[in-house]
Amino acid sequence: TFLILASIACIGSMTSEGSQEIAAQFLQLVNGWSTGDQANLIEMIGVSGIVVQFALIPFLLSVVKKNESMIIVVTNLCLAALNVAICFCSGRSKWVALIL
Repeated sequence: TFLILASIACIGSMTSEGSQEIAAQFLQLVNGWSTGDQANLIEMIGVSGIVVQFALIPFLLSVVKKNESMIIVVTNLCLAALNVAICFCSGRSKWVALIL
């Protein structure tokens, strides 16, 4: 079970990285993002990753003691929903896409 969940998490992470790169290129071409906008996006992704790793994950592990696999499943579902939201919001406003 652990190998399956770890594989799903690994594939989900690779997909997320790829979609972030494609989204940044799309926003540059369609919405006229500059290099500074892309730098802000990368900075926000990095800071949010640090917050998740050092604050959110330890909190969730302390709350959900027996179902660690549910954290991975819910995280992957949230990543999928976030990627879909970025796709639909990116054409309307670059600030909405940046916040997502």
